[in-house]
Amino acid sequence: MSEAKVLFRFRASAGKIGLIVVIMKESSGHSFRIYTRAVIFDETKKRVLLIKKNANQKIGSGEWLFPGGTVEFGEDIETALIREVQEETGLRINSLRLLTTKKMIIDNIHWVGIYYSGEVSNESDVENLEPSKHEMVEFVSLEKIPDFQDYTILEKVVG
Repeated sequence: MSEAKVLFRFRASAGKIGLIVVIMKESSGHSFRIYTRAVIFDETKKRVLLIKKNANQKIGSGEWLFPGGTVEFGEDIETALIREVQEETGLRINSLRLLTTKKMIIDNIHWVGIYYSGEVSNESDVENLEPSKHEMVEFVSLEKIPDFQDYTILEKVVG
């Protein structure tokens, strides 16, 4: 077993669900990182907010994703998610509810994803504020959802 050093600890909670995450960097060169994503579903119009990453992106190039991003050192998970969604789309999240977690291994990085359902009040203000990173930012009808890796997470919200 390799030696590990604790880089930081934080706690996220929503409702009755609690989550404690400890981020560690192993001496073997492996590391852990946290990302967070918001499933923003418009129930009346049956559509969900998705982002399509540009082909030049190192991770997830050309992929459809929920908005969100990496949690910065010392940042609360919910704060990171609200910041990321606003930076990417111009939308302000009003409420969050913890949905699930997910893990991915990419190269030597173990990614832990924390997914929330979120609500926004200004859907019509959606825009692509990071065109160098994202090809598209839009609400997509459930009937026209593209194939994407987090479809099972969407099913937790829409049933």
